[in-house]
Amino acid sequence: MKCPNHSDWYNNKWAIMYVYYFPKDSPRPYVGRRHGFEQAIVWLENPSSRNVVLAVSLSEGHEFSKTILPDSKFLHGTSVKLSYEKLVGNGTHGLRLTAKNGDSLLLIMWEQLTPEARNAVNGFYSMRCGSHE
Repeated sequence: MKCPNHSDWYNNKWAIMYVYYFPKDSPRPYVGRRHGFEQAIVWLENPSSRNVVLAVSLSEGHEFSKTILPDSKFLHGTSVKLSYEKLVGNGTHGLRLTAKNGDSLLLIMWEQLTPEARNAVNGFYSMRCGSHE
């Protein structure tokens, strides 16, 4: 199943959803999972090029955390800085805001994937496309 858009209006805010794929999540020996997906939703005033980041929602298992008005140390211009770290409590990894500088990742749109790649991704999970606050 394909999400209709990676960005759209929701409750008068512009939301951009980023989905990150990790082939393996193994926080310690003999514990982990294959084919992990993590999501980040960046909330903006509007989709203009001079956007203002209002909030960031990060996936944490089946829930989303929400950080309103992230501190400037978590931003690089209009980009949100994220890291993939071990989560305390549930023993897996997830996305976190970070003040550390790092590399930018290439953005690959669903439509850019080959049919074989889309089928492979869809075969591992039933992706739910919905709105999260």
